[in-house]
Amino acid sequence: MELTAATPVHLIHVDPDVNMARFYGIELQPTLFGEVSVLRTWGRIGTNG
Repeated sequence: MELTAATPVHLIHVDPDVNMARFYGIELQPTLFGEVSVLRTWGRIGTNG
């Protein structure tokens, strides 16, 4: 599978009524063996995830 330039997706969800501020991210990255890996991150906005 060939990996072309892809734009990572970043989503945020903020609800001040319940003190919720979260982020979600997903992107594709090549591995050392020529395959494709899915990298996902999530957490509270302002943290590393």
